Amino acid sequence: MNGIGIGALPGAFVTQAVGQGRDVRILPEWCLPELSVWFLMSTRRHLPAKTRSFIDHVIEFWPFNLIQIVFDLNGY
Repeated sequence: MNGIGIGALPGAFVTQAVGQGRDVRILPEWCLPELSVWFLMSTRRHLPAKTRSFIDHVIEFWPFNLIQIVFDLNGY
């Protein structure tokens, strides 16, 4: 954050900066609550490439056990 303030960010976004000493964790005993990510889609067919790319990007940065991908919502 380069001296501009305090932020609450997921560890995956700041691990490198903390490791290099550019950022400092000031409340090591405190953590953000765990967050699940859900993708709800009615079908796998005709999934836009941008949507697939976004899902792949999220999967790369979030632990897989926190991601749920649901297809076939009975028309919703």
